[in-house]
Amino acid sequence: MKLYANYLKPLFFSRRFYWTFAAVIFLFVLSFFFPLLLAVSKIILFLFFFLSAIDFILLFFPKKTISALRSAPDRLSNGDNNTIRLTITNHYPFVSGIQAIDELPVQFQQREFSFFSLVRPEEEKTFSYTLKPVERGEYIFEDINVFARSPIGLLIKRET
Repeated sequence: MKLYANYLKPLFFSRRFYWTFAAVIFLFVLSFFFPLLLAVSKIILFLFFFLSAIDFILLFFPKKTISALRSAPDRLSNGDNNTIRLTITNHYPFVSGIQAIDELPVQFQQREFSFFSLVRPEEEKTFSYTLKPVERGEYIFEDINVFARSPIGLLIKRET
């Protein structure tokens, strides 16, 4: 169960992974017609799996990875624009491509709310946005999901 929770549940495949794998499959299909391509296809397939394993190690084995912090006022002012800040810190030893998704309160009816950026090692990126509440009540912010990629870019790790 720990294997699933720590390594498989936060693992996602990027578009680069799927396109590269499709290209390798296409090479194998071509090797049916051109037998010399079979050896090249096997080498490229091995290289693809090797790079995927390195990408997995880079994303999942450092002790500190990505941290996120939301700064919001204690009380949102009804009818006014309220500034919310997300601060993302990259603790990886490499430049990481990140996508941060803030799960806003249901009253705002915004489902796809995300930020994209490249973050250098030990760099903090702050994203600001405004929310304008139109009704009174309690607003509950849910999780911040941060999806991180290494420079290889085959795999994606989700941090919550």
